[in-house]
Amino acid sequence: MIESDHRLAERVQIAAKNLGIDRPHYGPPKPLKPISAMHQVLVDVTPIELLHEVGRATVFQERAALRDIQRIWAQLRYCDAFSYGKVKLPRGRHLLRMSEDALAKRFHHANVQSETLGIGFAIILARHVLSHGDPGWTWIPVDAEMVLDAGFDIPEGRLRPYSRTDTKLRPDYFLFGHKSDGLLSRTRLVVLECKGTHYRKNVLEQLSKAAFQLQSVHVGGTTPPGLMISTVLEAERITVHILDPDGDDELWHGDSAELGDEADQLNLSRTPSTESPVDDERLPEQLDLFPGLGPAPQVFPEPAGTASLAEVYPIPAEQKGWFARVLSRTAAAASLLFAGDQNRAQRLISERQRQRTFGNREPDLPELHHRNTGIGFARGTSTTVRWTGGRRLEVFNGIDVALLASLNEHGAGEYVSRTRAGKPEIDGAGDEVFLRAGDGTVTGFRLLPSSRRRRRI
Repeated sequence: MIESDHRLAERVQIAAKNLGIDRPHYGPPKPLKPISAMHQVLVDVTPIELLHEVGRATVFQERAALRDIQRIWAQLRYCDAFSYGKVKLPRGRHLLRMSEDALAKRFHHANVQSETLGIGFAIILARHVLSHGDPGWTWIPVDAEMVLDAGFDIPEGRLRPYSRTDTKLRPDYFLFGHKSDGLLSRTRLVVLECKGTHYRKNVLEQLSKAAFQLQSVHVGGTTPPGLMISTVLEAERITVHILDPDGDDELWHGDSAELGDEADQLNLSRTPSTESPVDDERLPEQLDLFPGLGPAPQVFPEPAGTASLAEVYPIPAEQKGWFARVLSRTAAAASLLFAGDQNRAQRLISERQRQRTFGNREPDLPELHHRNTGIGFARGTSTTVRWTGGRRLEVFNGIDVALLASLNEHGAGEYVSRTRAGKPEIDGAGDEVFLRAGDGTVTGFRLLPSSRRRRRI
């Protein structure tokens, strides 16, 4: 269920302003508004959708020797994380909830579990919200750090860029929107911040910090639109809290072929924010307007001398086309990595992006094979692990062969232009199920019989 009303927006605004007062280098938070049309709306989300989005969104893992296992680790770890509640909804539906096995892990792995699954829920619900406003657009999640690496050099001695001095305030993902108008392509950018928790009392603290993370990227001197989402993974239900900060809209338009053009690696500089410091006047105390979320989080001043001007990632107006190309090529590379095609993926990204993902190692060359999924043919990789009762679980990740051929022949721009809007296609049930997403990526899970041979008596 989605929660997004004025009471939530008011409480998060208060918490964010208080946080900005005590940490002035964060700068002032943007005005927050709810998405009232989505408040208390039930959204159909299936476990395979979540596992697909988590796997697709986390392919740019830090360099590791066991890249293939790490690439699908989240899907394997959380393939038994969901079940359905007993309360019946209209049309025979049931509320999605965490399984008992998943809830047992929260005592030792709560942060990792909620953060990882929060990414999946945030992407699915953000796409749902954006498609509700304009169903003609497709939205592809792209790792924000990977995109920014193509334009901003990594400070010496640090593995990843920092968007604000002495902080780690940067967005999680960009949602790259595309719509074809005849021969032209229109693109939009939405900055997405994903949060996850097992306890409703943490929502205000998470969203108040997210308000600053969303404004750390400027394009053409303005802040793009954003969505901040906190997912609460409870025993009986899963609730998603969404707010929508202000921001400007269209990113770039032109021939779709240009989106696949080579995007030079730039060395842009992070700059101090021009925002005025927060007025040192706290908002008045408010009643508990959103029961269950608890009071606004208490914040503490940082030691003297630690505060400094906020820094942002500024993309100049004349580089909007470059930025759209980087988004396009990074999105295409993510789909290839998801399918296991590391060799082709590394050709689409910049040297800094390659260093982030592969380090000095050569890309692995896993065996790719074709699979008839029931919803089309895909090319990708599969991994089989032991399951309970002596059975085996096979996980397949791939990409639609038609989109793959288009990507190989015409480039990332043509690939992006051929993605489609709407819900993913799902085929199968029980021991075998496959999903094909609008970006052409495919996920499948199959339970196979035991490979043990029976003893002869």
